[in-house]
Amino acid sequence: MGSGVNGLDYWTLGDYLSVATDSQGVGTALFQQIVSATPFQVALTRAPHPRGGSRHKNGASFTLEFNQFVTVNPDRNVTFRDYQTDFEAAVPRAKNHSMYYLGPYPPVANAENFVEAIQNPLDVVSFIGHSVLRPFGGPYNGQEQSVGLLFGTSAPFEALVRQNDPGDPYDLPISVPGFIIRRLQRPYLRTQAPFVFIAACDINPYFEDLWNITDATFNQALIVPKTTQTDYPDIAYFGWKLIAKGLTEGKDVKTAVDDANTVLLQITVPPTEHTMQFQVIGGTDGKGHYIKLH
Repeated sequence: MGSGVNGLDYWTLGDYLSVATDSQGVGTALFQQIVSATPFQVALTRAPHPRGGSRHKNGASFTLEFNQFVTVNPDRNVTFRDYQTDFEAAVPRAKNHSMYYLGPYPPVANAENFVEAIQNPLDVVSFIGHSVLRPFGGPYNGQEQSVGLLFGTSAPFEALVRQNDPGDPYDLPISVPGFIIRRLQRPYLRTQAPFVFIAACDINPYFEDLWNITDATFNQALIVPKTTQTDYPDIAYFGWKLIAKGLTEGKDVKTAVDDANTVLLQITVPPTEHTMQFQVIGGTDGKGHYIKLH
């Protein structure tokens, strides 16, 4: 490449259409326009790292790669339009390279974008929104529990759900008016992201199974509300900012979550006086140490 091509980053390692360069550097200028950091880079393929990775894993300065999906206004004072500014006031852009999917605003926080985005090389996937609920039999005694994630701010809503297996304590209707049901077969949702944060209500082992992350999983952590709790978007969002800040400061995932839980126990949000706690599923490196990225 000519000296006129600068500002290249991780994504430059993908494959691009070749561009001829004349004596005046015209081709180089065209290539630079395609891949420069403003406004973004587009390669025909992902970077050729067999196990994926993010910018800091491939030699760039430390910046966590986030994909954040928000399907409800997260706080009475923070709307979809305010989310990025408010989040980056807590987690500075220098430590957080995020792609934001905020409600109905492009890029839209929908099921298709979610399934596609989580397959990219990432450090963190986060979701703040509602669950898809079904009544559970057996020990759940008819209580509604989560079987997936709900997308959309108006009908038709999209339900991204775990297809039930024979013997599971719930069933799925063939159709529901006002909903588009997307049934996920095994292996359900797959992501390379070491950290997955989900703030949705009525979490249970069947929902957790969607992510293929258990306590026996190494080098990936699923962060979810404790199973007996209902998720409140306002307090979940506050907790998420605390956890994300801890991760970007180099805390291991267990410490980041424990520190956030300590703060959350000290606050309540009127008028219902509610609070909540988060838990880590998996998240160790195989040697008994919780993972971190710093």
